[in-house]
Formats: sequence, C-alpha cells, structure tokens
Amino acid sequence: MRHLAFVLLLICCCASAALAQDTNVALASNGATIRADSEYLGSPVDTGGGAPASRLIDGIIRASTDAAGFNRWHSALSAPNPHWVWVRFARPAHIHKVTLWRADIGAPVDFSGQCTVDQGHGLKTLFSCKGVHLDATHISTTIEFPPIETDCFRLQITRSSNPDFPQYAQLSELQVFGAWVGDAPMPSPQPAPKRIRGAMSDGPMPAGLRVETSSEAITYTSNNMKISFPLDRPGISYLALDSTGSGRLAKNLLKLPQGASISAVGWNDEANSSTASFTVTRSGATVRYLNVRLAGLETDDLIFTVEPRGLTVSIERRIPVGYIAVDTSPLQILFNAAVTPPSPMGRLKSRSELQFPVLLHFPDNGTLLVRANGGDPSWGFVGRRDTREVQLSLHTGMQATTGGILGVSLQSAGDVRSTLSLKMLIMIHYLGIFSLSNPNYRLEVSSNDVMVSSRGLRCEDC
Repeated sequence: MRHLAFVLLLICCCASAALAQDTNVALASNGATIRADSEYLGSPVDTGGGAPASRLIDGIIRASTDAAGFNRWHSALSAPNPHWVWVRFARPAHIHKVTLWRADIGAPVDFSGQCTVDQGHGLKTLFSCKGVHLDATHISTTIEFPPIETDCFRLQITRSSNPDFPQYAQLSELQVFGAWVGDAPMPSPQPAPKRIRGAMSDGPMPAGLRVETSSEAITYTSNNMKISFPLDRPGISYLALDSTGSGRLAKNLLKLPQGASISAVGWNDEANSSTASFTVTRSGATVRYLNVRLAGLETDDLIFTVEPRGLTVSIERRIPVGYIAVDTSPLQILFNAAVTPPSPMGRLKSRSELQFPVLLHFPDNGTLLVRANGGDPSWGFVGRRDTREVQLSLHTGMQATTGGILGVSLQSAGDVRSTLSLKMLIMIHYLGIFSLSNPNYRLEVSSNDVMVSSRGLRCEDC
C-alpha cells in the first residue's frame, strides 16, 4: 500500500559562535572604556537595578540558561533607534574582527561598525549587516574586515529583533579583536574572493515577467511571484508567492541571511575566502552561478530559469572524491514560519526525507508542485519550533545513509546532474478555504486545520 504522508512544520537554523584567537582590545580589564546613547537604569530584573553599557566589556557572557536580565546592556525604554555604543581602547590597535553576544530577545538585526581615522577627524564604516538572526541556539555573530589601525570602535544599531518593542536593543558582550600597535605585526589581509560578474543581457523573456538588476541582486517579478538572486552568493535571497495573481508580493517567505543557498561542511566559514569563487551571469530569464567552489569538496554549477508562475533549477556537481556529508546540500532552503508556516506534503522516504514529487503549501500565499530528477533526489526536512523556521535540503548522489535526522551520509564521487522544478498550482478560494482545482485531489487549509484527501490519486497526477 502506498501512503501519502503530510508534514506540517511550524518551525531551523543553527549557527556556531566564534571564539577569539587574538587580543580582545575592548575589554575593560585591558583598559577600554565605553559609553552608549542610552541605558536602562530602572530595570526590575537586572542585578543592581540597571543594564549599563559597562557590562558590554566586562568579559562576562550570558549563557542561554541564565535568567533574563543577566549581565547585559539594554537601551533606555524611551530612546528610539538608532542606538549606539562607543568603545575607547587603552591605546591604538590593529583591529580586524568584532563579535556580538546575544543577551535576550531584542538582539541587533541591522547594524554597522565604524572607527575614527585621520587622528579622529574622520569616521570610517568597517561593515554593515542586515537581517542577522541571533537566538538561543545561535548566540553570537562574528564579522571580519580588513585590518585597520584605530583607538576606538562604534557599533550602531538600526533595527532589533523584539517584535513587541522594536525600539529596544540589548547585548551581553561586545568584543573587538586585534593586536596592540607595536606589539605584533598587522595581520595580513586575506585575498579577496574571485567573484566575477559576467554578462547581464536581456534576452527573451516570458510574457508577464519583468526583471531588474541592481548592484546587489537580480530580481524577477510577475503578478504571481517575486524572486531575487544575490550577486555575492549563489542562491535565492527573496521569494514571494501570490496564487491569486493580485501582485501581493511584499512578504519574503525565506529566512535571511541564509535564504536558499548551497550548504557544505566548511562553506559558511569559507564563504568570504578566496576559495569561494564563482561567476554569475544573466541571460533573459536565466541566472547562472558557475564554478562555485565549496570548501575543497566539490565544484558546482547552478542554473535558475524563472517563469511567471514557477522556477526550474539545474544543478551540476563535480565531486573529485567522496566525503562524509553532514548538512550538505546543493540547494538548502530556509523558510520563515513566522511569515507563514510552510507545509511540505509527500511520501516519506525515511523519517526525515520526502520523496518527489512534493506539494509545498504556503497558507494565504500559494502552493508549489515540486518535482526532481537525476541523482536519486530526495528532500530532507527539519523543523525547529522555537526559532519558527523550516529547512528543506535537496539531497542528490548519496551513496549510503544511516537514516534519521542525525544520520550521516556518504556523498559519492563523480558528476551528479539534477533538475528541480517548482510550479505554482491554481487555487480556488471559497468561504475562507483554499482548495486545489484538480477534481480528484483536494488540499484544504483553514485557520484551524489542514485536510488532504484523494480519490485513488497518485501525486504525479496533481
């Protein structure tokens, strides 16, 4: 008997915290001082009744098990964005890395780092970050930049993660790493990635599809779909669907900064290194990421072809030697269940794998029929309720697996070619319920329940 399995996930993201390898010149014990735009000094939960900026440089980092209000800086409740903290070092240093440690909800999401130059007469921006996600499992983020000599650092926060109090900001610790001037040579700058922006030609375009190319991304828009491809990393940074064709495309279904991207052991650590090289081109409705090198494990080509109501992804992987595949995927998609809970539906291959074809439903947005072929493809799924994220990972060319969510697989050597097709299904809306238009197959999603029924239907017929 063939069974149809339905998986509803309301929830995935994991990241690692970086640890320092050189001097934290922002420590108070190393002579640093700090001030902030504001401080929460009447707190009923903080030790001593306040959350001053001095706790950002005391070397004490809050653990996820610590009580709320433990050793943190919190902005004043009445102070609006942007917030800032300014650290003055004991003496000039060559700095090249900053780490932020989360205190609780309200961690920075959009922020930048600056320092003074020209003996204090100028201000230089060292980095700008948007969409950073810190939570109980991902408690820190580290930003590296070309080494620079300075005696201070300023963190400016323009958006935080507390949805109920968006003007609040808080952190447990701010670390600035480098070497004191005169004590050690300035670290050598890392070679820049060899990222080539190739030809961006118009070419033929399907009717109803528009394209815009900026300095950051290539974006296609129709009445049913909006999708963006970043120029600095292979993958998808924005995806919005509207099955009604009304052009309601303001909500990104993807969770940033990951979005949809390649995942391989070491790839995230090396994404900004010289080994993370590729060429990106566009011709009409096709975007190509060519010769993407993944941490020495393999070299991939990803080709995305956009239609007004769908997307085709062609993937070619060149794997010189087989390797143990831990969280490895040529296309791993992280959805934001806080926007709408994605519901993948298909036959189970194992406890954490779906066979293709798969129905991927987004309540109030639309439904995609997803097919794949080549390399014995399957779709691994993981959900974490606490972070309200859903992760779907395309798996191809796997030689063996132990099974289970924590299973380890062997990625086979050789050339693996696969195609992934995502097509939007027409939905009929009546009495607050959505239904597939196929008369033999019915998927209903209301505010309280999900129901799937069929009349001896195979999913291939959807």
